[in-house]
Parts: sequence; structure tokens; C-alpha cells
Amino acid sequence: MPRVYADMSALISQKLQDTGVAEFLVASINYQIEECLKEIFVRFPHIVPIVFKIESRHGQDTAGTASTLTDTTKSQFLSTDPANEKVVYNSTEHTWATIISYTSTSVVGLSADIMNSGDTYFIFNKRCRNNRQINISSSSYNASTGLREGYAFDIYNALRAEYPCNSWPRNWRNIYIINDEVIELDLDIEPDDSDSTLSNLGRTEVLVEFKRPHILSQLTDWAGELTADAAVGATSIAVDGMGTVEVIEEGEEFYLENKRTLYTVTKDVTMVTGAGTLYIYPPLEAAATDNDNIHFVRSTIPPNLEDIFADLCTARLLINQAPKYFKTIGAGGADMWKSLLTLGEHKLGETLARLSMTTPRTTKRSYPST
Repeated sequence: MPRVYADMSALISQKLQDTGVAEFLVASINYQIEECLKEIFVRFPHIVPIVFKIESRHGQDTAGTASTLTDTTKSQFLSTDPANEKVVYNSTEHTWATIISYTSTSVVGLSADIMNSGDTYFIFNKRCRNNRQINISSSSYNASTGLREGYAFDIYNALRAEYPCNSWPRNWRNIYIINDEVIELDLDIEPDDSDSTLSNLGRTEVLVEFKRPHILSQLTDWAGELTADAAVGATSIAVDGMGTVEVIEEGEEFYLENKRTLYTVTKDVTMVTGAGTLYIYPPLEAAATDNDNIHFVRSTIPPNLEDIFADLCTARLLINQAPKYFKTIGAGGADMWKSLLTLGEHKLGETLARLSMTTPRTTKRSYPST
């Protein structure tokens, strides 16, 4: 059974020989745990897989209506295209627009008048310029403040992508960071058609691995259930059955019954009598049903790193405590600050050496593009 937050805090207090938390206060231990989770992330990151979708629909305009894209041949447009800010490229005229409204599966409105009858079009993902690019951001810009709002994984912590998925050996691809929202797959083959009306559906899923800080849950109850149905694509779910008073912090991870995806909580939520609404990322992969079980991840720190992590926190606490006695004579005498500093530095050196021996060797890999 992995150690959770309370177990790790108790272990650190034991290593400090201060189980009564008289000298090293709970607040100091909690702060150092959070900081060391970030420190250990650099050497031994937690890997989180997130699935995105290739966008590669294409066809020909059949009407030439102003500021409109019409395709009665394929009838492949979706009601979600405007909300997802799908990009349309007219390869005949080399012009661009964005889908801003939906009329039917054959007609959508565009942000610019770019289509003539017979022109060939391609549809790409939000702010993308080809069918090998995906937008990994779930956040948006507030026009009044000019700031990004919402939750997104750090694009600079994206490691690699898999396309097509569900094959063995796995089809890992190198990725290029285009901007702070878009990555591009190093892919020489043409992606499958993402037209959902095809009888043989294309392979549209792209799995991207991200480096993330480790989770050490502070919850006291790690299992609950949905209190209402949730639709595919939902970014919030109602839950109950948790602890009576529970704060579910941003970054907590969980699985839903009958779902393969690992979900992340995107903002702090305080449960009221064990119930509340969780805001999540990524959006639900499929519809969920009332009373479906939810299971939180207790810890992502590998068992072989738990003692090393506790020693790292202990060493940092000893070093941080030393300045407290610069102008104070403690129970250890006038040189108590030196003793704490020396002990902390010695323990830190020993711990970092153990961590280096445990951490996998970092190598730069290149993956095929075909």
C-alpha cells in the first residue's frame, strides 16, 4: 500500500525525531513536502498520458455561398465545430477561415468569405495549420483582461506522441512545439480521414505523454461516486460519497468506472457533506452514468523512492531550520545552527546520491516518422 500524505508526514517527523511536531511544525513539513514533490519531479517525473484527436476532414464546396462552407456530398460537419474553433483551409485559393456557426451536417458558417463552388477545403484543429497538428490547450483567453483562463498541461513538458494508437510495437513519434498551444507530429504518412460518417472509421486518436509533478494525496477518503449522468466532453462532474469535509486540490488524479482515461482535477473544491462538483481535464472520453464509481490516486511516488523522498524532505527541513538559531541559543547550545546545517547538508548529499542511483539514465531518443 503506498504511503499517502499523512503517512509521509509522520515518517518525516520520525526521521527528525520530532513526532510531537514541537520543533518542526506541521506547516513547515507540509510546505517542504510540496517543494520536494517539485524537486523530485525534475529527476523522476510522473508520466501522464492524454488522448487528443487528429483533425483531417476534407472535401469540396458544392454551393459557393458567401461566408459559408457547403458540402452536400460528404455531409460531414459537426455541431461542435464552431465551439471547437475548427480551422478551414481553402487549398484552391490558399485562404483561411474559422467555423463560427453550424446550420446542418452540410452547411457551416465561416469567419471569412473564402469558398467558391468546387474549391477544395481541409479542416484542421483549433489554431492549427495542417492535419499533423493538435491543440493541447483547454484554456482560453479573457478578452477583457488579456489573460489565459482555465487549465492546461504545460506544452513544454510534452515528451512524445503515439500515432496510430492501439498497435504493437507502439508508434511513438517525435513532436515539435509550434506555440504554447499547438504541437506537431513528426509524421511522414498521411493521417487517416477524421470524417465520422465513414463506414470504416479512421484512426484519429493521438496519445501524448506529459511530465507532471508527483501526487501525494491529502484526502482521507479516496472513493466516491457520480450523483448525476455526465455527457461525453463534460469538463465537470457531480460527486458524493467522499469524506464529510474534504478539500480536493487542483492536481489530484482519479479514474472513473468503465473509463480508461486518467483525469486531473483542475481547481480546488471543498466537499460539503461529502458532495461537490469536480472540474476535470481532459473532458470526459464517453458519457458516464449516475452512481459510477470514482477512485482517486493515493500516490504516484514509486515505492522504491518513498524513503528517499522522506529523507530529502528531512534534509531540507534541517537546513531550513538552521537560520532560526542564528541569534538564539537553543537546547543544543550556541552552535546549534551549525549542527543543524551540517547534519542537513550531510543528509542531503547522501540522499541526492541515492536518488541519482535510482533515477533512470536520461537519453535523447528519436522516433521514426513513417
